[in-house]
Amino acid sequence: MRHTGGIIALLTVFAASILATGSGWSQEGLPRENIMTKGVVKGVRPGVLAVVTEQGEQMLVKVPDRPQDVSFIASANPSWLRPGMLVKFRNTFDAKGRPVATVRQLEVISLRAETQIGLIPDSNLAGGATGLFSSEEPTKKKAAPETMSFTVAGTLRGYKDGNILVAAGSTPVQSQLDEKASISVDVSDYSLAREGDTVQVTGWYYLGQRDRVFSNRLSISSTQKLGMEEGAEKKAPVKKEAPKTDDVEKALEDLFSS
Repeated sequence: MRHTGGIIALLTVFAASILATGSGWSQEGLPRENIMTKGVVKGVRPGVLAVVTEQGEQMLVKVPDRPQDVSFIASANPSWLRPGMLVKFRNTFDAKGRPVATVRQLEVISLRAETQIGLIPDSNLAGGATGLFSSEEPTKKKAAPETMSFTVAGTLRGYKDGNILVAAGSTPVQSQLDEKASISVDVSDYSLAREGDTVQVTGWYYLGQRDRVFSNRLSISSTQKLGMEEGAEKKAPVKKEAPKTDDVEKALEDLFSS
């Protein structure tokens, strides 16, 4: 894809302000138009995606300010897992809290309003969890069942040789990933997006400036498996100092370069 004069002019004028508050895009007083469009990611920079729509339009999309308005969905290789990630899975445990099965499916998630952290029993039996994940022997009056299934949601503390340690609230939980376990990703991290990923944008733009979109909802889907990149695995992003204005301008110009 070759440069176009309009895109180069846009990048030159507004590049210096895109990484700040977006004030360089502001045209207060102009009427606004809503937009809902689909396309593919052409490039990613802090706070901005370069997108080519299904109709062939080139636009810069400002990422929503609220993380809960961003969704990145993909699958991952187990080697991509890192301590600190929020994960969720189901497993069956004995009365001592020891896993009796392997984990067939693991989800890497972000903390959202509906997210429950901790051990959520699959059964609603009152008192059914008494004694589970405890060093105390079950009492005769309220004996725990031999096994019980839980949804475990919490912070990944360790991962080695398929063994995972998760802090589910105040409870440490260990389990073993199955050799054929699938790992799904649904997080509020747009920086994981890569060129070619599918994106759906809901937002608005100032009239006459359709190539600069303020998104209020951003959904990105990737068919590229995380952790399978050649040469180096893609790790969770590390915050860096904001680049200088000249670097920003050059980087944004590269978004639509061939």
